[in-house]
Amino acid sequence: MQTPIIRVFGYGSLLSEKTIQRRLPGQKIVRRATLDGCQRTFRKLGNNNHVYLTLRRDPHFSVTGALIDVSPPELAALTRSEPGYILVDITLDMRDYPPQEPRVYCFIAPPVEVVPNHLKSIAGSYIKTCLDGVPPEERRKWLEETEVPEGVTIAEDE
Repeated sequence: MQTPIIRVFGYGSLLSEKTIQRRLPGQKIVRRATLDGCQRTFRKLGNNNHVYLTLRRDPHFSVTGALIDVSPPELAALTRSEPGYILVDITLDMRDYPPQEPRVYCFIAPPVEVVPNHLKSIAGSYIKTCLDGVPPEERRKWLEETEVPEGVTIAEDE
């Protein structure tokens, strides 16, 4: 019996091949894809004094990301490494996605409206990890299209 394929859409740290190899040894990006109707935003609260990426609905935006095929055990491991995120079926919002392809899921955390003062920073290493998976010529656009709440800054890593 063949193991079912679960397709995951990565839009932040899961854009990086290094992150994928660390979390899912042997897996690789199937292809890049676009999710319509969402914007990347730094509105996911972390447990280490930083905020992280999540998605928020906005019909004026789209998010380019990476599709990664995983097995059920790999999905379980990935879910454990993404605390606070919910696995959401986004298949119908994928641009030009063939109906015969596997369903697409994404880890999305409910975005907070207000970022507390003690969490108003983004880890510099996290930004570098995310941008590692973005082609160099697209990095500026990626940053410009990503919403950063007022007062949130990029922190130097200790």
